[in-house]
Amino acid sequence: MQQIINKYQKTDQSPEFEFEDPGQFLDEAAEALHVVSPQGIIVWANKRELELLGYSKEEYIGHHITEFYNDRFVINDILCRLVNKQEVVNYPAELKKKDGTKIHVLLNSNVYFKDGDFKHTRSSMSDVSELKMFQTRLENSNARVLNQLLSSNTLINLITSCTWKTDYQGHVTTLQPKWQDYTGQDFDEQLDYGWLKAIHPDDRITLKANLINSLKENRDLHQLAKVYNKRYKTYIYCGIYASPLLDMHDHSFEWTFILVDQTKVVNNDVLPIPL
Repeated sequence: MQQIINKYQKTDQSPEFEFEDPGQFLDEAAEALHVVSPQGIIVWANKRELELLGYSKEEYIGHHITEFYNDRFVINDILCRLVNKQEVVNYPAELKKKDGTKIHVLLNSNVYFKDGDFKHTRSSMSDVSELKMFQTRLENSNARVLNQLLSSNTLINLITSCTWKTDYQGHVTTLQPKWQDYTGQDFDEQLDYGWLKAIHPDDRITLKANLINSLKENRDLHQLAKVYNKRYKTYIYCGIYASPLLDMHDHSFEWTFILVDQTKVVNNDVLPIPL
């Protein structure tokens, strides 16, 4: 902070620049800022953070940081990382507001160490509640569209020829002729997670994450994605439906995937997506 002030000291070539008090600069900042002690106690928070959560200084400062997180595991994980000298960057978290509602934030934090001792954290957070709400609505909308397709009497007509199977982790281990016919991938390309390469890069990471989450929760996967189609030489919109198969001990051991070509729903015309 002092370096910034010194940079703008008056010289013969530049006009005088008056820098506000550093304490005021932090307290009036547009970003929510707070400081936490080694014991997890909030020792300082700026006005933006108090306004964001709706607490007074007395209701927030001096309290343990865990009181304001909806998920105890999340804040414990954050504190553990900081104690171990790891920076926390864009960490998604859910906080409790005074009115009982929750707020979604991205947290950034690191620690001020002196002579190897943890002195305090330096933390900021950004409100991403509106973005989270938009993502949730989009996911729900996509799920409704796909569910309507899957329950339609014309489902069989919509599935051109594409089903495939993997092991419980999503790895292709045997030749998948129908997937090969649809995407043009040969067996070597399909092996392991190779089938994901036919998914558009914008959808690939999300699909893999959803597959992992569905496996953990032992539930079906529904997702819209863009898939490269050999026949049309381009990406087309598809609904991907996947169901884990269970053994006699209710453990997942295999996935069955069905690809629904959604582009055929609109006037029976293919709507290609440029590469």
